[in-house]
Amino acid sequence: MRILFLVFFTCTILLSNALSNDGEKLYKKCLGCHGKDAKHAPFERQNGVLYGRDKEELKLIMQAIRDGHYKEDKLNKIMRKSIKNFSNSDIENIVQYIQTL
Repeated sequence: MRILFLVFFTCTILLSNALSNDGEKLYKKCLGCHGKDAKHAPFERQNGVLYGRDKEELKLIMQAIRDGHYKEDKLNKIMRKSIKNFSNSDIENIVQYIQTL
């Protein structure tokens, strides 16, 4: 039983690290506007600061922007072009990474 637990625990840690690395790689597309610490407000719009935001809120907003269901202004069109090919899993990984900043 202990061996099974150790194997499960090790796999969980390895998977978590892999997802975090994927999120970090994907977040590189976001650096220009949101900054490496996710504290930058793109074009001085404070609602664009990602740092400290609720995980579920970030996921829902990113999915809505990607799918074209969020306020269609110039900045969100830029964001939509940047993430249009992101899967829900990609968004989850980015949000996970942002939570580590």
